[in-house]
Amino acid sequence: MRRYITCLLLAAQSLWAESNSTDTNNTKPPIVNFIDMNMMDSRFQYMDRKKDHIALVFVQDWCQASRHFLANVAPFDDLWGDDTAIILVNAGNNHQWVVNRYDVDWRVIDGPARQDLIDWFKVKQVPKLVLVDTKTGTSMNREQWKQIQNDE
Repeated sequence: MRRYITCLLLAAQSLWAESNSTDTNNTKPPIVNFIDMNMMDSRFQYMDRKKDHIALVFVQDWCQASRHFLANVAPFDDLWGDDTAIILVNAGNNHQWVVNRYDVDWRVIDGPARQDLIDWFKVKQVPKLVLVDTKTGTSMNREQWKQIQNDE
């Protein structure tokens, strides 16, 4: 059922982008549009992504491994944060705790979109960092990520 809902949301976004000829989003993959449409700031207000790249951080607030992982996101933000939107996807229940606990300028995905992203990227365990290729919408490994960073 969740996959069906995700497909419907992506299809609707794709149709909307096709019908709106002035929209610059119609050149982006549907999953990147979906992320952009659902991204919020740390106060849970919708915002536009101004950075070129996307890094999704999948965690659960109650998970000790997720907490350890989150404690190490700040160095990643320092290294890549100028051109990478680091987006928190908390599968747990206490989103505000995670946002307030770590010194990172979080962008978040909340509500039903969280589960849609978990399903889309086949996240089976947390913590997990997913680097998204904004040109293709696919996840990248570390070597692919480095190559993109070096090409720019």
